[in-house]
Amino acid sequence: MKSRAFFSGPSGARLAAVLGVSALLRLPGLNRPLLGNFSSLQIIYAMMARNFRDYSRNLFLPRLDEICAGAPCVRLLDLPLHSYGVALLSAASRLPVDMTGRLWSAVFSLLSVALFYDFVRQIWGEKTALASAFFFAFSPLSIIYGQSFQTDATSLFFLIAAIRWILLKERKTAPLLGAALAFALTLLLRIQYVFLFPLFGAFFLTEGGGFVTRAVRFSVFVVISVLPLVLWNLYSYHYLEAHPERVIMSIFHQLNTGTFSSYAPWSFFFLRQITVHLVKLLLNPPGFLFLLAGLLAPPRLKREGILYAWFFLTLLMLDALSKKAVDMNYYIWGLTLPASVFAAKALESLKGVWFKKIPAPGFVFPGLWILVSLSVSVSPAYHTPAGDRGVMEAAAFVRRTVPEGELLIASNGSNSNLLYYTGRRGWAFLITHRARDLSGYASFRLKDAPPDPSRQEYLKVQHDPVLAFEYFRSQGARYFVCSRPEDLNEEPAFGAHLRSHYPVLFESPVFIVFKLF
Repeated sequence: MKSRAFFSGPSGARLAAVLGVSALLRLPGLNRPLLGNFSSLQIIYAMMARNFRDYSRNLFLPRLDEICAGAPCVRLLDLPLHSYGVALLSAASRLPVDMTGRLWSAVFSLLSVALFYDFVRQIWGEKTALASAFFFAFSPLSIIYGQSFQTDATSLFFLIAAIRWILLKERKTAPLLGAALAFALTLLLRIQYVFLFPLFGAFFLTEGGGFVTRAVRFSVFVVISVLPLVLWNLYSYHYLEAHPERVIMSIFHQLNTGTFSSYAPWSFFFLRQITVHLVKLLLNPPGFLFLLAGLLAPPRLKREGILYAWFFLTLLMLDALSKKAVDMNYYIWGLTLPASVFAAKALESLKGVWFKKIPAPGFVFPGLWILVSLSVSVSPAYHTPAGDRGVMEAAAFVRRTVPEGELLIASNGSNSNLLYYTGRRGWAFLITHRARDLSGYASFRLKDAPPDPSRQEYLKVQHDPVLAFEYFRSQGARYFVCSRPEDLNEEPAFGAHLRSHYPVLFESPVFIVFKLF
């Protein structure tokens, strides 16, 4: 089908309406602090963006606010192109980094909807494309992560671009190079999409032309796609070997500490949790029923086999990364793309059989659908948990009271968002055993990156809050701020140690600050 302008004709106007409503749904969350749903990850990206904007434009040393060996820690898990882009946009627009990061994701999520619509339109027609774009745009996952300071919206955009270029124009050189570069960016942002290489192999090897030519073109695509990722990881390993005390987290740390260990994919726990995620978050509960109907319908086009492969390869990725699929539901977002097409095809079939008998204005079905998705996504997308509301008050007090350049220890449960919002450098400290068990990224700070070249001293005390706290104080911390004072009661020995040795600078129901000198 010949490509036409996005917004031409009635379907184009409806697409514009979908994008407009999607944008309106993202607006209320743009100025919300990076607290609540997966704030640990968002704070890491925000730290790298702010440090890149304000301190160092070194692409190869993404810096955090935490201290390692007397200098800012670096994070080498991935090349944070997303954070760098946010930093440059923030510097140009003078918007806060937090808002810019959310705005960046919102824009890329809307661009993804438009690009996805164009891709589906050229294969399955305008009606299926419009319904697919609608399902994708108003998936609970899109509402939640289409405004989060994470790489997911950006990686999905480049993934759609790569698939679109290859599937529609795979025999031309420019689209081949464009697709390879787009998928290279996808892998730099989300390495887990390596599971889709068989899908691209099917694109190349099932089209016309000689087998050798097709195999060579696919090999070129693979090499260009993985080369930036390989080079980054070689650099990461080299820097880690030379400066182990500076690296707060790398892919090698993650592999060595077993963070990628999975729940058994055949266990009842995994199957129950992943089912809840798929039914509730993928397309919302009614949308999941449309998805099942679309999956069970007989394929009509040759290229629908590619659609099935796309869907089930992504399911295989979730199965292999079962811990991430359960604990970090943004990994499921990529599954929404093929799922939306299946659901759209089912809706198109049912409209002629069932929906014709129900007279209703054209906006009733879309309106009810959006309300169902919002009922699922309001809490993670727009709500700041009560336990995190002391963060902003504590951070504001620190910025008013603690001189710039002073190091501090900050504690807010199991993440480092308090340290970020204070605008000071120091250490994110986990007081309770529960926080240490749930910490995720924060656990690396305690286990793999003590702020001193000699790790042995810290490793002996890391599980004792009192000794670990004194270790950080000995490294130069001058203040301690805690936005969850109840944690001091949960660890009474640590709370008693603090109050008996250090004066309270300020105390309120939601935060407490100690002077350590």
